[in-house]
Amino acid sequence: MPLPLDEQNKLNIAYMEQVFAMAHARFRVISDLALQGVRTLLLLNGGAAVALFAVVSHDARAHLPGPALTTTFGWFAAGAVLSLVSLLVGYVSQNMCWNFELQAAFDVYHTASGHEARSIKIPWYVNPIWGVAVLLAFLSLVAFIAGAHAALIAMTYS
Repeated sequence: MPLPLDEQNKLNIAYMEQVFAMAHARFRVISDLALQGVRTLLLLNGGAAVALFAVVSHDARAHLPGPALTTTFGWFAAGAVLSLVSLLVGYVSQNMCWNFELQAAFDVYHTASGHEARSIKIPWYVNPIWGVAVLLAFLSLVAFIAGAHAALIAMTYS
């Protein structure tokens, strides 16, 4: 015997609340993890630049050549900028995925309530956008390594 319409609506609403809660929790975990990673990269590059400023300003005898110093700071600045751009691109990508998650959850609800199923696919361009964010974060780490290497060379041969 089918449930009365009022009971069926209550069950559907409870089901959708669970689906949305799970989608939101997954979104928050991924977003928080990515945000912490980008913050770490930003702190790494910014901290390295500040540490180099401190070393140069404290040691008056450090006669670092101007071009070497500019190159070193340039690498650290590039790493910090790449970290920020990675954060922005990741945010856009996650926002797109979240919208498609909500559409998919609505589709599950729509099908469970007896309506015809719709096919919702994440467009081809969403996953590459996330890949670009990861690549930018990796390049930020590479910029830090290059900046640290340039600082080592500049301090060793000055």
